Amino acid sequence: MKQYKNNILFVFSFILLMSVTGCAIESEFDRKIIPPANAKQDTSGVLREVQWQLEAFKYQGDWVSNFETERISIIFKRGIQVNGFSGCNIFSAEYKKTDNLLSVSSVLTTRKMCQSRSDIVMQTEANFLANIKKVATYTVSHETLILFNELGKRILVFKRKEK
Repeated sequence: MKQYKNNILFVFSFILLMSVTGCAIESEFDRKIIPPANAKQDTSGVLREVQWQLEAFKYQGDWVSNFETERISIIFKRGIQVNGFSGCNIFSAEYKKTDNLLSVSSVLTTRKMCQSRSDIVMQTEANFLANIKKVATYTVSHETLILFNELGKRILVFKRKEK
């Protein structure tokens, strides 16, 4: 019985530690990307014709930012076309924007198989493409584009790429 109680106490302590640690990691990154109160919203087309480089994305509740995310980029073209590089493949899609509402649909990619570090690259690409389909709103503040899901949670963070 004593061993059983010790096991339960250990499991409870482990779960508590993991949940506190996970919240601390997420909160640290969230603090870095919260736009200032005086941030200007994009209402005049600032989103378009700019190359945005991925800084981080949400995956299973955690922020992912690694050597592969910086290769991913996106450009919202005039009209309804969006395209970019998803880590291994070129992608294109349609987007619809009204004020700060944004949706991305009809995502198409090339079918190139990555050679170097293929498992990491392909998983990063798959996660990015899954997130881009979940976009519901956005904000542009300074040189940062933040995309949110329908629950208002940040899922993709981009920086304006220098030419």
